[in-house]
Amino acid sequence: MITTIGFLVQVRKIEFDYRNGNEKRPEHWGELKKEWAACKYGKLQSPIDLSDDRATKVIPSLEDLQISYKPCNATMKNEGHYIAMEWKGDAGSVKINGTDYFLKQCHWHSPSEHSINGIRSLPFCISAPLS
Repeated sequence: MITTIGFLVQVRKIEFDYRNGNEKRPEHWGELKKEWAACKYGKLQSPIDLSDDRATKVIPSLEDLQISYKPCNATMKNEGHYIAMEWKGDAGSVKINGTDYFLKQCHWHSPSEHSINGIRSLPFCISAPLS
């Protein structure tokens, strides 16, 4: 008896990269696609170097940070260069210094896209764009 099993593997083209020595690293993002042209001139977009001379303490005490998460359905997606979790509905919020930021999505990269004082040594990072 011969059994044949077929499956489809979706291969995504790597559009950009974070590794040194790669032509798709951050210094070249503005040249990779015309809609990414702003990356060539931007100064404060990902990846971010969290350097001692530019870091600012935003939350002076934990009293200024209020977390209010709620159970909510979510979808996890593999976007190729990161894994994303997108919540459907009201997943709650974080209040920082009196301003509410509502949780809609978070994603993580491995290795980390960000660095600390110029060193990108973290195994991964999690980003949560809040609205």
